[in-house]
Amino acid sequence: AQSKTKGVLGPLAPSLIQQCMVSFQQFANAKPAAVELAYLSKVKTLPLYGCSLFNVQYGAQKKKVRPCLLALSESSIQIWEVGPGQKAPARSLEYAEIASWGPKPGSLSIISGNLVNPTLDVVETAESFEIAEVI
Repeated sequence: AQSKTKGVLGPLAPSLIQQCMVSFQQFANAKPAAVELAYLSKVKTLPLYGCSLFNVQYGAQKKKVRPCLLALSESSIQIWEVGPGQKAPARSLEYAEIASWGPKPGSLSIISGNLVNPTLDVVETAESFEIAEVI
C-alpha cells in the first residue's frame, strides 16, 4: 500500500506519512471530542477552507495556459496552480475589485480594476455558467 501512496504523492510521501504517524501518536489516547475539535481548528486555517472549487485552465494573457483550481470563497476568487508546493494563489481577487464577469460556453471572463486600467482574466472551463451563478 505504501508504494501506491508514494506513487500518488511522489517525493512528499515520506514526509506526509511521518507527519500522519506523529499526529496519530499525539491523539492515540485522546477523547473523540478533543480530536474532532483539533481537526476542525486545523482545517479552518487552510486557505481553501469553505471554498467552492472548480477545475479550470488559466494563463495570464493566454501565456502558459495550465491546469488550475478556481476557488470561490465568501470574499474572493482565487486561482491556484495544480501541483505540489503551491502555498499561495497564482491570482487572487476580492469581490470588491471585480468590475464584471461573464460566462461563455467553455470560458469565464473576469474584469477587475477600474475603467481606466482594467484587467481581464479568462479561465477555460466547461463549468463557466455554474461558476457565474456562484459568484
